[in-house]
Amino acid sequence: MNNLSDLVVVVIMKETNAVYTAHFDNILFTGLVSSVMTPVTNGLYLSINDSTPEQDSDDDGIPDVYETDTGIYNGPTDTGTDPNNPDTDTDGIKDGDEIIAGTDPNDPDSVFELESILNGGASGFVIEWFARTNRMYAVHYTEDLRNAGSFVPLGNWTNIVVAQDGLTNVVDTTADEGTNRFYRINVRQL
Repeated sequence: MNNLSDLVVVVIMKETNAVYTAHFDNILFTGLVSSVMTPVTNGLYLSINDSTPEQDSDDDGIPDVYETDTGIYNGPTDTGTDPNNPDTDTDGIKDGDEIIAGTDPNDPDSVFELESILNGGASGFVIEWFARTNRMYAVHYTEDLRNAGSFVPLGNWTNIVVAQDGLTNVVDTTADEGTNRFYRINVRQL
């Protein structure tokens, strides 16, 4: 389905109060997405403009047209990054991943990281990081770094959204004293 100008998806819902999920891969949405729910039909209308993905010469996740090579980050459509270098600030993180994390891809000191992990005694371990708006965070942990797939969600701390930029934290109340735990925080843009 190359160069598709309109895509219409019809979902026939056979149950009330059911949740339906649809996934579309390798589609770049460049137009308005609209949906209308009507109680009469209990259906969903989704209108999407699909176009060919824009060129990304350095495979950093940012289309070349947004990489203005000025060295100044002005937003996601004027990143100031180099379209021929996937890591403009040479900090080891791709420019596109820095945009997702809310860090400046032109500043090697602007990184997404844990600020601290403190032992809160009987309360548990306090895991703190700098969070940004329009992002969703999930905290995971493992007790064994030898198995990369062993990270599991930390309780209900998987859909964290903040109202303003700033330090945020969660408390791991499940770790026993003397337990070795390794934490990671996943971030995605909303």
